[in-house]
Amino acid sequence: MAFTLCSVLNVFAQTEFSKNIVDTTKQWNVLFNYSLLQQTITYKIAGDTIYDNKEYKKILEKGVYEDSDIFNFYGKLIRQDSLKVYYRNIGYYPECTEEYLLYDFGLTVGDTFYILTSSDEEFINCGFDLSVVKDIRDTIINGVSLKLFDFNKEVPYGGEYICIEGIGGSQGLLGYIFVIDGCTTELLCCSSNDNLFYSNWMYDYCYIWQGIEDISQSRLLIYPTMVETGSLYIKSDTFPLQIQVIDIYGNVLLNQSLYNNFLDISQLKQGVYFIKERNTNIMQKIIKL
Repeated sequence: MAFTLCSVLNVFAQTEFSKNIVDTTKQWNVLFNYSLLQQTITYKIAGDTIYDNKEYKKILEKGVYEDSDIFNFYGKLIRQDSLKVYYRNIGYYPECTEEYLLYDFGLTVGDTFYILTSSDEEFINCGFDLSVVKDIRDTIINGVSLKLFDFNKEVPYGGEYICIEGIGGSQGLLGYIFVIDGCTTELLCCSSNDNLFYSNWMYDYCYIWQGIEDISQSRLLIYPTMVETGSLYIKSDTFPLQIQVIDIYGNVLLNQSLYNNFLDISQLKQGVYFIKERNTNIMQKIIKL
């Protein structure tokens, strides 16, 4: 698998573009902004699964700077029913596994809609903020007319939350406004059929991963991703694991061989950390509360 670093200073490639969010030809780059660190995560949709008698697609993800060519599955599921898109996470948050409405492209001006707004406390409680559709207008992107929905919900870096038909929210595919320990998210770009389609005007690059046949499920699961004390549970088919704990500044705080499923993190202070397995280069973000 390889990726193309596409400069948006170039002319956008003309391509067929589906107005459905749940589309296995698309990729989304989401920029995670920490205090002194930025990380780009690429999301794509692939694979069918049944949960609670409903048919979903899996959301796969990969860090741009990870050495591994593997897209990982962390329990995020998505499905679309006409103009409504539903999401659920069965991976890490047992209190938050219920399905919720991620997007509704049938809304009209004045309609109310609940946007998942994440903060240290709200994320644990699956918090939602009630918002109102302020405006709906047609926007032309790469020659395609799409509906743009403008809500009365402010986003961390200024302005208000928007979502665009076929692309999703201004904060990324999963739509939520994410504010945990100084971290915010922004949608960097969206591509279709390996062609750049939409880009955030504030940035001039986009990563497009090619070789969808190489996508596979992670062999490693780490949970919970929000923990107060004690241990993380690491599910793996093989041991020992070569585990590193890295802070948001890139400092390696722990480097050890793990021979069972439990990693002691009681010594960590509150904050955001990355758990990395060096053999597979799989990395998972956790939050110590």
